[in-house]
Amino acid sequence: MKDPEQQLIGYGKTCAMRLGLVRVPVQKMSGKYYRWEQRARITSETLADILGLVDVLVTAAEIDGWTDLERVDAQVWATAVHLRASDNVLHVPPKPAFLQGFPSVSAEMMKSGGIV
Repeated sequence: MKDPEQQLIGYGKTCAMRLGLVRVPVQKMSGKYYRWEQRARITSETLADILGLVDVLVTAAEIDGWTDLERVDAQVWATAVHLRASDNVLHVPPKPAFLQGFPSVSAEMMKSGGIV
């Protein structure tokens, strides 16, 4: 079992990754250090396309109103669901609660008479 300090460090890394931060090595005269940098976040249009792949109909304008954490949660969930559909063995987190109210792409196409 990890000591409490190691657990706290692991929790901090998990939070940083969920917020889109990456650890970048920096060489200093007295040793090796790290700094946290913000990763480039994907556009709202790209996230809407990713969610569309897993049958969630959402517009880029709606995504613009989400917090950074909601964007990351939606991206992680949708990517996992999509990859899992290709017979990859991986853990799919539960669907984020804030996505529950959005209509499905297939239901909207059925209403409009489109092909699913």
